[in-house]
Amino acid sequence: MDGHEAEQLYQRHAPAIEAHCTQLLGSRADASDAVHETFVRVLARREALASGEHAVRSLFRISTHVCIDVLRQQRVRRRALPELTTRARACESHAADDGALEWVTKLVDHCDDLSRSILAMHYIEGRKRTEIADALGTSRRTVYGRLKRLTQLATELSLQPEG
Repeated sequence: MDGHEAEQLYQRHAPAIEAHCTQLLGSRADASDAVHETFVRVLARREALASGEHAVRSLFRISTHVCIDVLRQQRVRRRALPELTTRARACESHAADDGALEWVTKLVDHCDDLSRSILAMHYIEGRKRTEIADALGTSRRTVYGRLKRLTQLATELSLQPEG
């Protein structure tokens, strides 16, 4: 699929895909992001979608998967923030910090999807690195590296002045 074909596909079907994503996610802003992610995935495949009904079905299928990913991320985030806030407040460096929730939110905002999953599984669920690697289908080295970077990022964010 070339850029011109993708543009035509987008112009023709983006409004319907956005309505579908809005219904699934309940947020127009999240739906707009999901539509763009859907077409990014289509372009990343570098293969032509069949014309007509098959293309529309494929777009709806891909957009549904994107929305499911967004909902999973939101669920992990909702579960992670209160627990991370509690842990942050328990730490000496953040014991007197009323902005602990903001600090944790900032940390989570700086993470990609894999790092968020690792963060939640390790610090909230208390899983070991090997369990996380097996559950996510990645190497233990990757999990170790992500946890190390998360620790560094948390330190950097706690040292940065507000504003």
